[in-house]
Amino acid sequence: MNTVKITPETIAPAPVRRARGRPRGFTLIELLTVIAIIGILAAILVPVVGKVRQSARKSACASNLRQVSVALAGYVTEHKGFLPGHEKIKDNTGDYYDMGREASPRWWIEGGNLTRGLAAQLLPYFSADIPWSRNTGVVDILACPANTATMDSLGSTSTVPSYMLGIRVKTTAGTLRRPFAYSGSPSLNTNDIAVPRNAVMLFDVDTAFASLLGTTTSKSASPTSVHGATRNVLYFDGHVEAVPEGTNPHETL
Repeated sequence: MNTVKITPETIAPAPVRRARGRPRGFTLIELLTVIAIIGILAAILVPVVGKVRQSARKSACASNLRQVSVALAGYVTEHKGFLPGHEKIKDNTGDYYDMGREASPRWWIEGGNLTRGLAAQLLPYFSADIPWSRNTGVVDILACPANTATMDSLGSTSTVPSYMLGIRVKTTAGTLRRPFAYSGSPSLNTNDIAVPRNAVMLFDVDTAFASLLGTTTSKSASPTSVHGATRNVLYFDGHVEAVPEGTNPHETL
């Protein structure tokens, strides 16, 4: 009689062979969990990214204003301290003292002469090569990157301004004057500005701010501050400040 020898191998279960088929996918619960996690991360990151973008545009705006100050310093140096508009400027609307209220990024050349407006008057100091073969163009640094109304209109001759010229500064004579030529009055000499650090040269403009200052701006201007709770202001000493919304930065007597 033959005997069967029992060994661990003879009693070990045979390996289970899984039937070949489609790989196992995610369950509905797993998919919903992943979607929920992505939603939570998006809710956290989107506002952060938006704030970073807004901060970057605000910084770019401030940098642009400082470059305007450098260009203005070049003009003032070559004109014995006088600001653009100290002499009558001739264009298709007449021959008189007037730089307007706003600092549009668009410049014009008429009859071979740079017309009134900060962009035109400072064009030689923004760029060494003036495109005399054209009669108009834009100065990019006078376009605030956060101002969508301006950026969307750069390709049009009806360019929406981002900035307004200072409305009043305190003079050494103890009076308040517009620093730049307006409605027949010539621009000041910088020596006549009592406290350059407090004297507003240029500032972010929007409909709400213009109303606060008792003036008007372009009908297509941004309705509120493009920088949220603050506005950038350039002063005559060259520094830029973020002024709280609702605050008038101009000097008073």
